[in-house]
Amino acid sequence: MTSVKITATTIGQVNSGKYITINGDSRISLNELATELNKLRQTMKVNAVEPEHDIAVSEIAKAEQAAKNNDTSKVNDYLKSAGSWALGIAKEIGVPIAAEAIKNALSIS
Repeated sequence: MTSVKITATTIGQVNSGKYITINGDSRISLNELATELNKLRQTMKVNAVEPEHDIAVSEIAKAEQAAKNNDTSKVNDYLKSAGSWALGIAKEIGVPIAAEAIKNALSIS
């Protein structure tokens, strides 16, 4: 089984199991992340009014697919590309796993 570690803007291999470790603190399964990214994507689609928002929705969809497919090398890249609008929505709707993953991808403390 593959696992990933998200710290700032990097993903690397960690012990066994399909999970992410955010800043070395908590383990979250890729399935949980994918579930929250789905909720985030649905909300973002409804609220997208600018072209940049549509791009962010697409990046969240790609991150969700990567998490579902255990494609850990892509999750962080897509979350980083989703940007601060995605992070704001994630915080607003209460998806803490997704919010923390995006925050770390953006190198925000």
